[in-house]
Amino acid sequence: MTEPADRMDALLGEYADRWRDTQPDPPVVAPSSWNDSPHGPSRWWLVPAAAAAVAAVIVGVAVSGPGTPQATAPPAAHQSNASQTPVATGVVPWKPLPATHPDIPTHKVPPSPDPAVAAQAPPCKAGQLKVTREPGGAAAGTLYYSILLQLRSGAACRLEGRPDVRLLDHGRAAAIPLKYGGHWADGYRGPVLVGNGEAASIRLAWTEDWCAPPVTNDQIVVTLPSGRTVRVQGLGKSPICNDGNPTASNHKEPVWVYDYAPLHVQPGHRESAYKQVDAQISGMPRQVTVGKPLDFVVTLTARNHDVTLDPCPDFTVVEPTSRDTVVKHRFGLNCSGVRHRDASRRPLLPAGVPVRFAIQTSLHYLPPGGIKLSWVLDVPDIQSDTVVLFPAASRPTPSAAATCEPTKVSLVVAGRTLPEPLPTQPVKVKMHVGDVLEFDATGNCADQATIYPIGRLKAAGIELIAPAGKPLDGEPGTRLKAVSPGSMEFDITQPTCARPAGPRPDCHGGFVVLRRVKLRVLP
Repeated sequence: MTEPADRMDALLGEYADRWRDTQPDPPVVAPSSWNDSPHGPSRWWLVPAAAAAVAAVIVGVAVSGPGTPQATAPPAAHQSNASQTPVATGVVPWKPLPATHPDIPTHKVPPSPDPAVAAQAPPCKAGQLKVTREPGGAAAGTLYYSILLQLRSGAACRLEGRPDVRLLDHGRAAAIPLKYGGHWADGYRGPVLVGNGEAASIRLAWTEDWCAPPVTNDQIVVTLPSGRTVRVQGLGKSPICNDGNPTASNHKEPVWVYDYAPLHVQPGHRESAYKQVDAQISGMPRQVTVGKPLDFVVTLTARNHDVTLDPCPDFTVVEPTSRDTVVKHRFGLNCSGVRHRDASRRPLLPAGVPVRFAIQTSLHYLPPGGIKLSWVLDVPDIQSDTVVLFPAASRPTPSAAATCEPTKVSLVVAGRTLPEPLPTQPVKVKMHVGDVLEFDATGNCADQATIYPIGRLKAAGIELIAPAGKPLDGEPGTRLKAVSPGSMEFDITQPTCARPAGPRPDCHGGFVVLRRVKLRVLP
């Protein structure tokens, strides 16, 4: 009879596996079939163009327009088995498994802050609150203002419903109509918590359509719970008339007043466990030949907690087949080859431990302008990254002695240059809707610094404006215009193997963060 393994031996074995998986890949051995004669098919070089990917990796960029997806059978090059794929030790072998189209579970993420938490707090008393007016901003012909209500003393409390606001002009009621607009924050309904790091706000909006004699609002009177009133700075002079004749129609545009709302709101949504899984490509051969197998490695890493690969997800390789068409090859991920298992023996992505998967495809179309080859994990939470393919003849060969001097990042908001924090601290930027943040960098490798991730900034209500005559890729000279209130973080990165001349070199996902920016946009 075989005795059960010692518990300590099992733990040490598990720790050894985790340690081994954190080590970098040994060099990937290229297939002998790639050693063609100089008169064989054309060869291409790979150069990365952005930071590490999450949940999807794009392996090239085409200069042509977006293609039209076409469903076809996988190419013959995919029909190899794991023993034929030259991968490093510790890599889950390549297997052309059929797609299973699993239903990836998602869970509901409540809005943040949660109104259910606020409902448990007692109502706020006037003496507990500090009331101030934040500087205003403008967007799309509307002036926006925010009255901030913070906890001055005592325990956390709640505000809810319609605030009591009056507009004054030198002590008298201003001749400005008010209109109550209901909920300001999309997806948030209910009481608002004040305290425990949270604040409430009263949002006001005034459209630039005042076509009557000008008026002034120098003070705003806010009536707090228990009837106490406080006065804050007013909205100023009435806005302009859009039709150019300020008294023609005698139209008095009202000031919209919205219900109490949290200062920052993250709407409720659904997400899967893969929301916190990063994907990164590595092991890409330096030369790629049309029609021959292309082997590389995709590394999946769970950032914060273990992710069970059950059900096992599919992935898709998207390959251009002409200037206007692409073909999608969908496969099942080789989850059975993952040696990490949970207590139920299900395959697992352990938190913080990279798990490497061998991937194989082949290229059948390589125009002079390049192509876009995508690897996408088929889960609900997807983001992407890009590397660019260039012909070998156009690849610059920088001097080995050429090195980068430190790149200095410059951030300017409304004409004011922000001071640089300590290297280990993020830059905290506060701006208002309509403000513009200008990003620039200096140094002999500054042109290779980029904003990452652009897609997340766009989704958070930031309009990115590329330098004149250049595509939008987050390079120095990019301007970020605040369109809607909110909070977000982004990085300014640079390839670890940057060189003073030429395009970004082939770092295979190696990037350093020059600056981490915490951005807060107020109305």
